[in-house]
Amino acid sequence: MRTWPIMIAIWLITSMFGVLHAAEKYYVVKLTDRAKNNKYEVMTPDQLKQLEKQIQIENRAFPKALTICQKEWKMREETKNKSFPASAVSMRQVRKMSEYAEKEKADEKAYSYTARIAEKVAKEAEMLKAQKKDKVAKARIEREERKDAERNAYLNEARLFFEKELQELINPATGTTEAGKEPKAAQKAK
Repeated sequence: MRTWPIMIAIWLITSMFGVLHAAEKYYVVKLTDRAKNNKYEVMTPDQLKQLEKQIQIENRAFPKALTICQKEWKMREETKNKSFPASAVSMRQVRKMSEYAEKEKADEKAYSYTARIAEKVAKEAEMLKAQKKDKVAKARIEREERKDAERNAYLNEARLFFEKELQELINPATGTTEAGKEPKAAQKAK
């Protein structure tokens, strides 16, 4: 009979320790955006769950938003002769890289991942700078940079267009978009 209060006390203490211990977890997370760029952040388990839930909702609506974008892209006056660059957008992703009990250690690891990316970009810039010293290569590189700038502007326009369509599909929780209009998906269904 006297063992029950002791067992309950032990259970309460261990469950409280588990709650306290769970609050001390920090994850280093790799986030991949729609342009396939990576960045690293430190998150708590609650933040990670919330982000994963949001990304899961977005990824469910992704194919439908892509289909709508492709149709509307063809109908726009300025882009009617060009197909929608589906490769410009990809599903956002989140990946847990590592877990830490201390935020400082997690921050250090995220910084080291970010530093690696920065080093890689710096090496590429150095190589490009070295190639620009040659006059023939310099003209070719400048031509390629102009083409890349035009292509990037086109792809960014497509990403913004897609993002707008995706948000219209995701946010109609009340049956309307933020502007108070009926969502395009509902309009097209009629």
